[in-house]
Amino acid sequence: MIWSGEPRSELIFNTLEEPAAVYEYTPERLRILRVNASFSSFFGVNFCIDRQSGIMEQPSIADEDVSLILETFRKAADHKAAASCNYCIENIDRQRRRIRMALHFWGMNGIASIIFAQFFPEQ
Repeated sequence: MIWSGEPRSELIFNTLEEPAAVYEYTPERLRILRVNASFSSFFGVNFCIDRQSGIMEQPSIADEDVSLILETFRKAADHKAAASCNYCIENIDRQRRRIRMALHFWGMNGIASIIFAQFFPEQ
């Protein structure tokens, strides 16, 4: 089972202090399945999601960082293991923040890898 909607699972996921999300990844598509309350607070509720890739659209993330993020998801999926990277985002006020993204392979859903991600702002 990839996700249980039972109250205990919801409580654990939504009380994580760090922003977290569950993604479905194939080489052709990266899709957000679920985010926690910290994710919404940290990234904002009005960020744009690219319908094709499933990640934030420009100018929020530079092209080279988008490539790095996708490569990190590919590594986690291919090796069925953890992977991480650091990248920058630009918020609504045009302020840049450096983020460490830690990925954990959770399992498969058909041909798609299910990957749990946590995001840590660098100080």
